[in-house]
Amino acid sequence: MIGAAGVASGTVSYQWQRRNQTTTVFTDITGATSQNYTPTVGTLLTTDTFFRRLTVSDTGTTTCSEPGNTISVLVDNPPAAILTANVNGSVLTAATTATICNGEEVAFYANAVAGGSYEFLVDGIVLRSRADSNVYSTTALIANNQVTVRVFDQNTAAAPAGCFAESDAIDILITAAPTLTVTSTAIGNEICEGDTPTFFANASIAGATYDFMINGVSYQNSTTQSFDPLGYGQTIGNGDVIEVTASTGVASCSSVTASLTVLTNAITTVGIITVATPTVCLNDTIPAMIGAAGVASGTVSYQWQRRNQTTTVFTDITGATSQNYTPTVGTLLTTDTFFRRITISNTGTTTCEQEGNTISVLVDTPPAAILTAN
Repeated sequence: MIGAAGVASGTVSYQWQRRNQTTTVFTDITGATSQNYTPTVGTLLTTDTFFRRLTVSDTGTTTCSEPGNTISVLVDNPPAAILTANVNGSVLTAATTATICNGEEVAFYANAVAGGSYEFLVDGIVLRSRADSNVYSTTALIANNQVTVRVFDQNTAAAPAGCFAESDAIDILITAAPTLTVTSTAIGNEICEGDTPTFFANASIAGATYDFMINGVSYQNSTTQSFDPLGYGQTIGNGDVIEVTASTGVASCSSVTASLTVLTNAITTVGIITVATPTVCLNDTIPAMIGAAGVASGTVSYQWQRRNQTTTVFTDITGATSQNYTPTVGTLLTTDTFFRRITISNTGTTTCEQEGNTISVLVDTPPAAILTAN
């Protein structure tokens, strides 16, 4: 406060005084004895207050004082400061904890004050300077941040800024993005035709619910981590996509999706086998057999097999691994025999095989040979 110089008969000094609206009695302000009054830092006002200055004249004989004019300093009540946050569609109010994902955008709202302005702080540092908008959005929050807002009763064009109040804080808790793996019983997620693989999902979040989908269609949504498509009447083939979403619902990042694509080591053509001589005599050599080339996803190889009429079980013919079968000399037939060829596909990940057609070589029993002489 500024005071004009007093004029008196003696030496002039001063004493500043104050009172609030509850009394008519002024009291001295300790140390305030200068012409002007500069309050010390931290001298705060909580109510309307009246100030005056006594001008003191000391002649050495007498000391006289006279009060000057009284000025009033009115305390304007600050506006309410209420902070809310919109986190993934949920509205939170201070003082609470907002659980968010790393890098997630959060919108903060201050209560609207007519003609007011707003300043948003994080950990006490102003991150959004005072502006007339009461909304502040950010993606830069980290764990344990505290967000507050100062609500001013004057807009940004006003000078001075007016009074403000600071809200309670919204604490920030970061939920780590979960991880999810999905695996299958098929090596390298590659199957042979007709295989029935099962699948297993494992998330880094406890208590997750797992939604298993085949080509975008959900078949199992539960806390069970394993999935058997056959149990739902589904067979898995080449190109089918198994997708799993794991979720806990704690925060917007508490769900995660992973998928795998099933490949089939397919044998599209096994190749027909034929024999030029389907009937031989007893103890004749097995006739040569011709096989058409097999077509498959991987490298093709073959295994020829045989059985006789006394069994249904085929056994491998040692060394018979070519496209065609040329029996060694002395491989004799003594009974009707059935032959087939297994076509094998090796992709380096899986080895699949498929049997082809069966051909029979019949043994013609020779007639009786009885010789007599007269």
